[in-house]
Amino acid sequence: FGDGELSYMKGNRVIGVLVGTLLLAQVSCTKSKQIDSLDGLVTWEAVEASTEYIDPYVLEEWEGDDAMPSCKVDIKMSYPTFSDNNYTEIRDSLVKSIAQRIYPAPLEDFSKEGVKAHLEKYVEEQVGDYKLDLEQAKKLNFDVGSYSVFSREYEYSDSITYSEHGILSLISKTIEYSGGAHANQFASTLNYNLNDKALITVSSLFKEPNDEDLLDLLFNALMHSFEVETREELEYKGVFNYHALEVTNNLYFDKDGITFYYNPYELATYSTGPIELHLSYDELAPYFTNEYKRLGKHGE
Repeated sequence: FGDGELSYMKGNRVIGVLVGTLLLAQVSCTKSKQIDSLDGLVTWEAVEASTEYIDPYVLEEWEGDDAMPSCKVDIKMSYPTFSDNNYTEIRDSLVKSIAQRIYPAPLEDFSKEGVKAHLEKYVEEQVGDYKLDLEQAKKLNFDVGSYSVFSREYEYSDSITYSEHGILSLISKTIEYSGGAHANQFASTLNYNLNDKALITVSSLFKEPNDEDLLDLLFNALMHSFEVETREELEYKGVFNYHALEVTNNLYFDKDGITFYYNPYELATYSTGPIELHLSYDELAPYFTNEYKRLGKHGE
């Protein structure tokens, strides 16, 4: 080859290397791109499944003025629709985490239609269990057509409360009634790491979830909430089970810190209601794992 041809070939080789390097860098940046928030990426929609079943015998025999015994199930689950198909993996992981908290059966179709079918199967199981309960009551000679107590109710709804710093917080509210003086209401939280595509637990959030100093922070917040000076005084405020206070997984994030949520009966009487204890990121910073130190000034 002549000198001109060799120079030409070397030039093409250099250009090829440069183009390859740029492409690799672009792919690397794409893979390592971190998600800070789902705002602007997601439209949240409700996937619903509901029914009301009344036993034929009850329809024939009911004569009371109270509400007719029935089985009511009403589910409204938040479903994320991403504007970019590149986020299918995180959508599937997030949908699975939310849907299987309601109904832990296997879920393989993560589309809205697949999730709706999943929830409807759960509704069918609830009604099936109710029918079995009525049959058992009849065998025991209970007149199920005369007592409104032979009712079942299950209501689920949820909402997104936080989506920043690569963290998503969801709070679900559930109402259940299966006879008795009143329905039970409780809240449950789901916290999700958008970049790891994994649930956040106290074990991943804190270096030592059972750290006595961390627990002291919660006790101080609890005593402040009920305006008492000692732990023993909490019992006189209806917090009869204060000694069971722990760093619970039932928590959610906001822009200022983390709220630890305790449902009725966990720490206190039903009439006391739920207990929410908020600690700032600054207070919690010394206890965060390296992954979450960024949330507080301690990690700056």
